[in-house]
Amino acid sequence: MGPHRADANLAALIESTEDLIWSVDLNYGLLTFNRAFHDNIQRNFGVRSAVGMRPEDLLPPARAALWPPLFERALSEGAFRAEYWLADGRTLELAFNRIVQDGETTGISVFGKDITERKTAEAALREAEGKYRDIFEGALEGIYRASLEGKTLAANSALAKMLGYASAQELVSTITDVAQHVWLDPNERSRVLQSLEEHEVVRRYECQWKRKDGTAIWVSLDCRKVYGKDGRALYTDGFVADITERKRMQDALQRSEEKFAKAFQSSPAATIEDECSRIVDVNEAFERVSGYRREEVVGRTSKEFGLWADSLEYDRCTKQLRAGSPLRNLEYHFRRRSGDIGTGLISAELIELDGKPWAISATIDITELKRAEAEKAKIEDQLRQAQKLESVGRLAGGVAHDFNNLLTVINGYSEMLLARLRAGDPLRDFLEEIHKAGERAAGLTQQLLAFSRKQVLQPRVLDLNRVVGGMRPMLARLMGEDVEVCVKLHAEAATIRADPHQLEQVLMNLAVNSRDAMLHGGRFSIETGFVEWGERHVQLRPGAHAGPYVMLTVSDTGAGMNKETRGHIFEPFFTTKGAGKGTGLGLSTIHGIVEQSGGYIEAESELGRGTTFKIYMPRAVDAQADSGMPETVPAIGGKETVLVVEDQAEVRKYAAAALRVYGYQVMEAANAGEALLLWERAGERIDLILTDVVMSGLSGRELADRLKKLQPRIKVLFMSGYTDDTIVHHGVRQKDAEFIQKPFSPDQLAIKVREMLGAPDGPVD
Repeated sequence: MGPHRADANLAALIESTEDLIWSVDLNYGLLTFNRAFHDNIQRNFGVRSAVGMRPEDLLPPARAALWPPLFERALSEGAFRAEYWLADGRTLELAFNRIVQDGETTGISVFGKDITERKTAEAALREAEGKYRDIFEGALEGIYRASLEGKTLAANSALAKMLGYASAQELVSTITDVAQHVWLDPNERSRVLQSLEEHEVVRRYECQWKRKDGTAIWVSLDCRKVYGKDGRALYTDGFVADITERKRMQDALQRSEEKFAKAFQSSPAATIEDECSRIVDVNEAFERVSGYRREEVVGRTSKEFGLWADSLEYDRCTKQLRAGSPLRNLEYHFRRRSGDIGTGLISAELIELDGKPWAISATIDITELKRAEAEKAKIEDQLRQAQKLESVGRLAGGVAHDFNNLLTVINGYSEMLLARLRAGDPLRDFLEEIHKAGERAAGLTQQLLAFSRKQVLQPRVLDLNRVVGGMRPMLARLMGEDVEVCVKLHAEAATIRADPHQLEQVLMNLAVNSRDAMLHGGRFSIETGFVEWGERHVQLRPGAHAGPYVMLTVSDTGAGMNKETRGHIFEPFFTTKGAGKGTGLGLSTIHGIVEQSGGYIEAESELGRGTTFKIYMPRAVDAQADSGMPETVPAIGGKETVLVVEDQAEVRKYAAAALRVYGYQVMEAANAGEALLLWERAGERIDLILTDVVMSGLSGRELADRLKKLQPRIKVLFMSGYTDDTIVHHGVRQKDAEFIQKPFSPDQLAIKVREMLGAPDGPVD
């Protein structure tokens, strides 16, 4: 197990325990705590987050005063234990430890265990001791009570008989020092006392004791330390079973099979010795692989305690063995004691011994190997998919510039003409069809750019809960009356950094797909939550990074998909819908938007069991979400002078014409050189420059830098049909740069120009 996995397992264990675990800094302010501590604080004090709080922030003065001395003791003495009585009557056992980093004490960790029930039970046991004297005396097992110094205080008749004394009274009066009179090896008693000191209870401890005549017997010992109401240890109670005969049989068996046992136990394979299907012995490898202790399985069949995950595999292997055919490296699935399913290679052979069938089976655990093979295959498949999508993405980005220039002219002029034609004009219908086709082409271009992760995004900090909640009515109308829409939003703000319009497009595309998959109604569900990805998570997701994520889960109860279909759903133009019912760009667009926003998307689906999409977006920690979508601004014109610089003549003429429609004075330049000459003649009469980013000779960025040196207050608006990475390469995506993406409509251009120039000084024609 790697260090990251071990850390993750430890963190999960700490979070799952019912014990209270927390730490404080040197000023006794809270640093960290587990779920149990958080729940306790929230339940008793109504505090949502207690980080940084001190005892006096949470407790009454009298109780708060109890904590600084405990912390000071921990700082001076190191680790120690103490008991703390809560106001509600419960008792906590506290373990204090210094937190040391790089040789310096940085804080104090505290582990709090609720021992109320144990304390109550011990008190009840002490009070009822007289009542149960008959049980004490009549027990078949030896029972004793001894002082902490080793003097026998009480014993029952069974123990006296076991140790060779005539009565319990004789035993008590004779054994004044158990180390001398009872323990064959006094060091064994020291180990038991040490274990009692650490754990308070010792269970099934096997050791040798001395009888009255000096002979040795083997016993199994269970004992515990008993405390008084004041918390001081009073004495130890113990239960003793004579296991001498069992030990003798074990020793005899061990001596008779010494050579076999050595090979058996040293085998790296999990090995079972089997008599008539009942287990006689197992080796250490079996205990390590299965999680079962030897004493838990001896005398039982492997099927009885659930070792075989698949009973059919067990029946098949048993049938093959009894037919005289040995098993050779047969793959099967086994269930560990923890419930986890593992994969093993089993080899076994049946032999006759004293007229009985015996079998030796050996299993090699190949669970990690199978998991590694599966993960490797998954990663390789993801890499192949990513490479395939990347190649198509480069193609989509390559055609975007020229296509966007053409659409700028087509869509722009058609809008300008539509504004001039009356409703009854015979040419208007033709022109509207041209405009609709241009808009669809522009949308298709944006989908291709979204898929290829090359569109220009305008990300900002959003609360995903607010976005989903705002779209809920629209999604309900979209799904129809026969589909139940279920929305479950996390109570905590799910802040992410994303383009709000693109995020809405993701939700709409997923909703449309779900609706089309539920022809006869069903349930459409959206849920938000949080996950933390460690190194193991990102290894399975190429391109992902470790850290906190917001998870958006979108699921439906529709027709679902088979494995082959799932492997193609994010490819462009792949669709299972009929002709004319889909472009095949919906899911590829979602994939591109999510990845360009730094997120990750996964799909789970089976035929007839619906589909679930999980989208993971990096969580914007400690960031304030924007309050809402920007307001729509009306398009108004002005009388200022605008210099249009564009090397594509048709685009330049369109932009100039669109600005003139809104009343602006317009100058045109085919390149940066012409623009500089016009500037020399026009001087400060030019209020704003509208320039393409990528041009032959000087780029738009370089032209803007030169003109700003001459007139620092000049406004510059960049335009481009290129994709985001090209624009960044030419230095435009800076905080001081204003930008408009081609294709743009006359209204969009007018709104942007007016926004940059400010409110007009007078009325606009």
